[in-house]
Amino acid sequence: MPSAPPLLDRLFEAQLRRDDPRRQAALAQVMLVFGVLATAGVAVVARSSGWTTQVTLARLICVAALTGYQAAALALLRAGKHPPALPWVSTLVEVSFPGAILWINIAQHGAERGLAAPPLLTWPILILASAFRMRPRVCVFAGLLAATEAMAVQFLAIAGPSPITDGAFYGPGAMAVRGLMLALTGLMAGALARHMTRQLVEALHALRAQDLMGKYLLHEPIGHGGMGQVFRATYSPEGGFEKTVAVKRIRTDASKGRRFEEMFLDEARIGASLAHPNVVQVLDVGKLEGEYVLALEYVDGASLAALLKASPRGLPIPAVLHLAVELSSALEYIHHRLGPDGQPAGLVHRDVNPPNVLVSRLGEVKLGDFGIATAGQSDEFAGKPEYMAPEQASGVRYDSRADLFALGLVLHESLTGKRVFQGRTVPTEIFPPGASRPDVPRELDQLVMDLLAIDPMRRIQGAGDVRARAAGMATRDGRQALAVEVVRAKVRTHEAAAEETVKEPRAM
Repeated sequence: MPSAPPLLDRLFEAQLRRDDPRRQAALAQVMLVFGVLATAGVAVVARSSGWTTQVTLARLICVAALTGYQAAALALLRAGKHPPALPWVSTLVEVSFPGAILWINIAQHGAERGLAAPPLLTWPILILASAFRMRPRVCVFAGLLAATEAMAVQFLAIAGPSPITDGAFYGPGAMAVRGLMLALTGLMAGALARHMTRQLVEALHALRAQDLMGKYLLHEPIGHGGMGQVFRATYSPEGGFEKTVAVKRIRTDASKGRRFEEMFLDEARIGASLAHPNVVQVLDVGKLEGEYVLALEYVDGASLAALLKASPRGLPIPAVLHLAVELSSALEYIHHRLGPDGQPAGLVHRDVNPPNVLVSRLGEVKLGDFGIATAGQSDEFAGKPEYMAPEQASGVRYDSRADLFALGLVLHESLTGKRVFQGRTVPTEIFPPGASRPDVPRELDQLVMDLLAIDPMRRIQGAGDVRARAAGMATRDGRQALAVEVVRAKVRTHEAAAEETVKEPRAM
């Protein structure tokens, strides 16, 4: 079964059909003006050339027939009626007009002079004008009809009583060449109509691709990851509305790989289906110059990785507890989100780590980057090895409890300022955060260690349990404490940037 055309192609075809009456009306109006001018021309030339009444009347009847038909077609179209056969009938009337005038010329001036009259030149013009109808088959029909009528008129003229002195120019071979040229003109008009249609489709696709950057004004880069770079941007559509967003562009080298493209689109699709205060919202997706672009909710703050870099000895206890409550709330929502069938989709993030945790200046916590998220159980090796659960790193089947292990690693690092382990090697023993930081409460120590159980069955089984236990220890100042860390990280980032700016001239 052939696949359905892309949405933009279907929309273009629908728009082309809606616009067809307007194009037909525009062409009918042009032909109507031509008919009026031709009527005036016949009247003027008839008087100056001394045409007989019979010849003048015959010409006026042809012109009146063309003009009357175009007026009727224009009235029909303006009344909102558009019969499917109208383009074909209009083409028939228009292309037959030169043949009728040519036959009158032959009857008036004889075969040799009549066949050299201007109507022969109007056939190609009318055939090419049919391309404006954007129907290649109608154009081919116009060319074949003109070729048939031209050869018929020429044959009847040569077979008539008028003498032909130039047999080579008006012989069968010459007639066949003229007919072939008109038929080829029809094919050319059809190719032109097809080309214009194709170009309009491509322009629509290009416009849709450029539309993303037409709405989003990029500013400075604010982050980068394995797939692309993230920029602060201003969403500015028509009407003066503006909103700060984040725009993520997939790396040029990464876009060469089909897997990276799939991950990027997965992030867009999954992110667009999620709506939670602790999850980064996906706003838009598009393609620009072969690169995918993702518009995301802008979090005015810093990543948890930046916070830990600015606080190498760990974050304050209230801040970590607030972080635990917010992240476990996000994971609880993700793990229990319902799928299209109304059943839990069992979504697993698989990449919970400090760079993917964003903290605003107000202490809001949001989990992002769903590029490798999956539904249900999986045995695929995916994610950062330093934050993988043992079952995830070893290639056996794992589920949402792998995210809880990663959460334990994040909380452990937030308390101590150091990663639990490097690479894919799982240490034989994981020491509690309190072993290197005595002020960590025993209950928080136990929560982290319950998350870091090597055996998934001995681990905390649900993010809701984590949230409940963390909320029982959290204090009201946790959010404010985390907000202070964001400001501190921002200040240190600006100081580091200023130091680099000062060093560069000295190095030159």
